[in-house]
Amino acid sequence: MKFKHLTLAVALLLACAASSMAQQAADITTKYDRFENTTLIQLKPMKITGGLYDGLHLGVAFKCPGDAKSCLPDKVGLGLIVTMKGAKYDLPGRLTVLADDERFQLGEMTNLGSTEVPPLGWHIIATSLAVTLTPADFTKIAKAKKVEMKLDQFEFELNADQKTALYSISTLARP
Repeated sequence: MKFKHLTLAVALLLACAASSMAQQAADITTKYDRFENTTLIQLKPMKITGGLYDGLHLGVAFKCPGDAKSCLPDKVGLGLIVTMKGAKYDLPGRLTVLADDERFQLGEMTNLGSTEVPPLGWHIIATSLAVTLTPADFTKIAKAKKVEMKLDQFEFELNADQKTALYSISTLARP
């Protein structure tokens, strides 16, 4: 059940991707849900690589019990949004992360679906992928001096601003 809720949280995170595609700076938000008595803490998707018509965006989300500014969550959701002109991303979505040479084989990501990114009108398709990891593994990745990722055959490295954004949200995923 917790995985379902986390997947929903990552889905919410990735659903806002179209409006967040252009941002570069870390955008961390917290939102309390008084009906569920939980707080969603998220790093809205930031562009990792790509051009005007294609690219890769990375986001992070986790839930805390109650009205909280931080917590030690059960799981941390990592989301990737792949944008492509005229096609959806349909590869398996296998993700491996190298953080200071420590390998994290995160496996096949859950495909949360694809949507056309409005209002560009150039038939840009955004495919949302998500995976969960332990807070301990996420913290190791976020604290690393060098972070490289491989999604299927695509390899990329996080720059200093992107690593700072991951570290910033990781400081909220602690007791």
